[in-house]
Amino acid sequence: MDPAEPDSDADLGFGSAPPFAFLAPTPSPASRRLSSSFSGSNRPLPPARKRLAYVDLQGRLVGAEEATSAWAIGGLGREEVAAWQLFSPIQRVVLVAVIGVAVAESRKNRLISQLKKSVEVRVSASVAIFVSLHFFYLLLNLKRELALISQPRPKLKRFVQ
Repeated sequence: MDPAEPDSDADLGFGSAPPFAFLAPTPSPASRRLSSSFSGSNRPLPPARKRLAYVDLQGRLVGAEEATSAWAIGGLGREEVAAWQLFSPIQRVVLVAVIGVAVAESRKNRLISQLKKSVEVRVSASVAIFVSLHFFYLLLNLKRELALISQPRPKLKRFVQ
């Protein structure tokens, strides 16, 4: 025993523990049944630690085979795994990078398209409002002219000199 360690369990605070331990009775197999209303946790599982590939100081890709393997990616079927293994690690990295850029561009293009549609809807609504206001303006002017025409005109006296 190391001289730096305590000599007995009493030094650790276990000296007053009884010499026996009480164990709870083991549940019967019938009480160990799973509940039929079990619902899994909504929390996502933490991702497994994956080894990342990196470029060393000499410009070589290190750990690419392990990082880009079909196992590391996961979720691939037999045919996809066979096709994935046909690529070299650097080709796999480039392929994933290109797909990532394409997805980002696709998201940007989708957002631009949504914004264009929104602007078109607002412009068409503005045009519809303008047309209806113009129509009401014309009606108002027409009613005003009709009111002036239908009013009896005062007779003007002619001044003879």
